Amino acid sequence: MGKFLTGLVDELVRFARHQFWLDQPVGEAGSESRRVHLESVARQTKKLPAGLDGPACPWELEPVWSLFLEFSQFRRPGFSGPAALCPADMVAWCQLTSRWPEPWEFDIVAKLDRAYRVAAAKREEQAPEVTDD
Repeated sequence: MGKFLTGLVDELVRFARHQFWLDQPVGEAGSESRRVHLESVARQTKKLPAGLDGPACPWELEPVWSLFLEFSQFRRPGFSGPAALCPADMVAWCQLTSRWPEPWEFDIVAKLDRAYRVAAAKREEQAPEVTDD
């Protein structure tokens, strides 16, 4: 992967981590996501709460983000959280849809999958830091 694409992938992973953080359940009951809660606060106060505004998805990699979301719909449960995306399931999806992503796109999906499973394993109170990994 070249420097340009590596930079875009880093941006995408930062965006994804923030999205995963927003999607975590909050409160004692855990009945709503942090995103729903913060959007409700924004509507009521007419102000954007800290944490709701995060990194943007790089437009160049929006198709890869969409691909990750499609694959994630078929994610299997694991013993202690969500299981990793299964390559066989991804190949089956490709066969069913007649869409064959490039190998580098699969590599990026794997990075997003790792970030997703890390986020699912820990519940953070504050938004993830925007750092270069």
